[in-house]
Amino acid sequence: MRHGRSVVADITRERDLEQLFTNVGPVDHVVTTAADASGAYQPIGSLDADIGRNFVAAKLIGPALGAKHAHIAPGGSFITGTVLHVDGGHRLT
Repeated sequence: MRHGRSVVADITRERDLEQLFTNVGPVDHVVTTAADASGAYQPIGSLDADIGRNFVAAKLIGPALGAKHAHIAPGGSFITGTVLHVDGGHRLT
């Protein structure tokens, strides 16, 4: 029986993700829950562009880059709060 483990990385830094998945090797499943939502939930008239960019980087771009670099085993998955899925063939659906 294989046991899971947790690894912490900065999902907004592509180089960190590339290095992470190179070091970890093939995995069956990846789950990300990244979000720096500090200040992101406010009336649109008060939204700061930098806060919006950071939120998008953590919730959309970061998981896409993680999927790019992850070595997902056949039948495995990459699951995020943005509902990005990668099967073992590295297809985004």
